[in-house]
Amino acid sequence: MAAIVFNEASWRRRWKSDLKSQPWKPFNVSDKEYLLKSMFVETDCSYELCIWDFTNLWYEKVEQESFNARAKKINPNVEAKLSYLVKFVQESIEEDTPSGKATFTMIEDGADKCILKMKTKLKAGVPFLWEFHFSLGQQDMVGSQLVKPLLAMITEMSRRQAELCTLLHKKDQEIKDYKESGARLTTSELVFVAD
Repeated sequence: MAAIVFNEASWRRRWKSDLKSQPWKPFNVSDKEYLLKSMFVETDCSYELCIWDFTNLWYEKVEQESFNARAKKINPNVEAKLSYLVKFVQESIEEDTPSGKATFTMIEDGADKCILKMKTKLKAGVPFLWEFHFSLGQQDMVGSQLVKPLLAMITEMSRRQAELCTLLHKKDQEIKDYKESGARLTTSELVFVAD
């Protein structure tokens, strides 16, 4: 048992989060449905983003230098720390319950590029714009970013279901054994009846 715990702890220390480990989330733009997956790193001021329109997988990776240049180009009057802007962009695009803070527009830019435009306001009420410049993802990205994680999730759910069925079978056997030994079962307690 100690070896299992040690191996688990060792694995957790070595594991690094990446885009493949992030969940897909529903994302709507102008009443069109997409799936979105993102990985933002505040300390590096960078991000990776995948968006799937159920036909094509679109991908963008932005490093600190590119993020800084784009922020200055699109928002020349905004002065803020890059880490703050990265966090703000992340919260705006990953928001679970859209509250109308950010509006999004998808613009196709040829057959292999598209731009997702975001319009919102910073906390101080200052207008803020952002553009995600997607390129068509490589063919293997559908498998690595979508199919493999879904198959892994299905496998894990099947394993959990089998484990739950085993536990239920054991509990049913315990209840049967209690009944055979003269116990009377109620919803709140287990009562043994003396013969």
